[in-house]
Amino acid sequence: MFLIPHQTRTGVGLPLIALGLLGTSGFCYVVVEAYRLNADSNRPPRWTLAVYALGVLSYLGLMAVGLALLRGNTAALYWLVAVVTGLLSSATVGAWVLFSNAQTEQPGAPCEWEAS
Repeated sequence: MFLIPHQTRTGVGLPLIALGLLGTSGFCYVVVEAYRLNADSNRPPRWTLAVYALGVLSYLGLMAVGLALLRGNTAALYWLVAVVTGLLSSATVGAWVLFSNAQTEQPGAPCEWEAS
């Protein structure tokens, strides 16, 4: 998107708004499903709300930058640094949570193929 020379403000602003809308709706869906699936006993820790909020705010920032570009404010491109930093931080924490908490067996228990 940004590697194409002579890009118009509409050519940059509209894709940023579209990505922001898709990302925000996807993050909100994940948050609702995570709390719905864990409503009984294993509620997600409170710090996960901060991770979700960082992701949603970053996507909302992406939409804000796109809207500012559509209005002709090219200085809004500098805000992309903060937006991309937020998105990368959210993705990094999400991957860390996945890798640290995704286990199917109890620690020390034999795997399915070892039990038979």
